[in-house]
Amino acid sequence: DHGVCAARLSMARPQQLQDRRWGRRCQLWLHGVDVLPPRSPVLEAVVPRGKVVPRRSGMRLRETHLPLEDRTEYAGVGVLRPARAVADLLRMLALVEAVVVADAVLHAGLCTCDELHLELTRHARLRGVRGASRALELSDPAAESPPGSRVRLIRVSDGLQPVPQYDVHDAAGSWLARVDLAFPAWRVAVEYDGRAVHEREDVVARDWQRQDAMVRAGWVVLRFTAADLRSVYALVQTVLAALQRVAA
Repeated sequence: DHGVCAARLSMARPQQLQDRRWGRRCQLWLHGVDVLPPRSPVLEAVVPRGKVVPRRSGMRLRETHLPLEDRTEYAGVGVLRPARAVADLLRMLALVEAVVVADAVLHAGLCTCDELHLELTRHARLRGVRGASRALELSDPAAESPPGSRVRLIRVSDGLQPVPQYDVHDAAGSWLARVDLAFPAWRVAVEYDGRAVHEREDVVARDWQRQDAMVRAGWVVLRFTAADLRSVYALVQTVLAALQRVAA
């Protein structure tokens, strides 16, 4: 993809490998974890403080403390240690997006929660560490999609605990479906329809069959799209209304 190709091209000069390391978004790109909102890609690299490195268009360079143990390579490209790169990114993001990143990184196995906590502890005096630590507390490695992470965090903030990637069974114990989020006590499920996946007719038909089976088993199924996520308040109210109807 664009991130991987651009990173490899701009790192092609061997003499630059010893000084520049890709981090933050580029680190996620290189490892196949791209969970940030769509935007024009910006290549982000770090260099040791006081080091003179040529600037390039479309590239953001940041001077920082860069000890040798934080420098490594991945697929022939100079990068930061994964835990360092992810911790740097978590510190700069708002809470919701930081949780999205933490979920995806933990799910992909790029870092462990303990590794990230230790990394943040090492940089405890830096700006954003407290928010990054809170994001880790709210993270869940079972989350499989950024929209599911965002909706889950919205519900947690209201005092409810939805279960990500929940397996639904009927009264006889037969498996019916795995849903993005579930409130098992209320039998309310939340599904996110990704545009690319659900443009396929066979996928749409299979989803409706699963939903019909869940409804017959007594579940309420709520479906949201990317457009719905633009109005968080309306989405939350829809979920709350469904929970209240079931509890009534």
